[in-house]
Amino acid sequence: MTYKILSLDGGGTWALIQACALADLFPGQAGHEILGNFDLAIGTSGGAITLAGLLKNLKPEDIRDLFLVESNRRKIFQRTNLVEYLIDKSLGIGPKWDTQAKLDGLTEILDSGNTPRIAGMRFSALSGLVEAATDKKTQIIITGFEYDLNREAFFSSLPSKLANLPGFEPTLAGAVHASSNAPVNYFDGPAIVTCSQGSAPRRFWDGAIGGYNNPVFHGVIEALSSGVAPKDVVALSIGTGTVWQPLGKPRTGESKVLFRQAKDPSTLGDITVLAESILDDPPDAATLNAHLVTSAPADKPRIIRMSPWIAPWQPDGTWRLPDGFANFRNKDTPPGLLIATDVFSALSAMPMDAVDDDDVNLIAGLAEQWIAGAIGNQPIQCDLATGACRIGHDAYPKARSAWNDLTAPPIAGTSG
Repeated sequence: MTYKILSLDGGGTWALIQACALADLFPGQAGHEILGNFDLAIGTSGGAITLAGLLKNLKPEDIRDLFLVESNRRKIFQRTNLVEYLIDKSLGIGPKWDTQAKLDGLTEILDSGNTPRIAGMRFSALSGLVEAATDKKTQIIITGFEYDLNREAFFSSLPSKLANLPGFEPTLAGAVHASSNAPVNYFDGPAIVTCSQGSAPRRFWDGAIGGYNNPVFHGVIEALSSGVAPKDVVALSIGTGTVWQPLGKPRTGESKVLFRQAKDPSTLGDITVLAESILDDPPDAATLNAHLVTSAPADKPRIIRMSPWIAPWQPDGTWRLPDGFANFRNKDTPPGLLIATDVFSALSAMPMDAVDDDDVNLIAGLAEQWIAGAIGNQPIQCDLATGACRIGHDAYPKARSAWNDLTAPPIAGTSG
């Protein structure tokens, strides 16, 4: 029997891309029904917020609006104190957002409206929440990084994990708070989370710190460790956009903004690079590792990666942008089009904590063009020199079709 995993990357505001994909993949379905399609759902950071929205039984369109509507995202991203803000502006490094205010905002979001009030729900109850609506006991995992122990933490509804980790069962709001607490350039202190009633609080950074910004590999390992055969594992891994650029200098007719230039090492520069590396490798390698352990053939992977590929391509020997980058509009340019290289430059440099309307609207435009197939999809493995897809699917419609084929009910009279 096929064991299905939903994996949701971190990425702050960019997680609205996941909501757009889920709306396309499961039209008309709300969160519990979507989760009922899976045996296990795992999320990190922004992906943990998306997952919490599904547990709240929101439709993907409503989860998208948690990031797209300014009043909602300001509940998560609230400015820190003036001194820290000025340090950040003057040095280009330092926290911008208030950690405690984020917890308050997440709690408000998870307890708002007519859907279930789930901020204070403990992990042992989460599977039952989905089961009551769908008869499917979907297990839930959210990743964090324990600040004082320097170790990755996995908040899990799996009964075996709860039995082996007594006293390690936070509320859903606490787990999401821990998982979405990026350090150095983002939030101003570790998330303080009470992991069970009566226990001392523990401190956490973002789950991406341990290399789990893309948590799909851990989800697959959990399945295998519970006795599922590799050939029975399938996973839908939804990312939040990945930038890839060729390294070098442009030739005649090529725009320099398409290329990545080598930088001179420096202490301050290297600290910044290291702080941001949690969003790239090893998370990009996680999908490949998950693919390898399932022993699937390269041309028919059972790990389906869906994430916008913010990259130029080289169809005829010249580096250029896919057509989708020329299709962006914003409120200031009706009915004109934005310049493709400006869009690419803005998206390439945009941080995960984008909060300005123009920036967030660009992310929404990226999701639209990606779903339409006009902007590429991230491979499971690419050619490092050209960015070409070696394993996986180079367009979202192909990835969607592959997922539908993997999860379609078997035809009567056949095995599978």
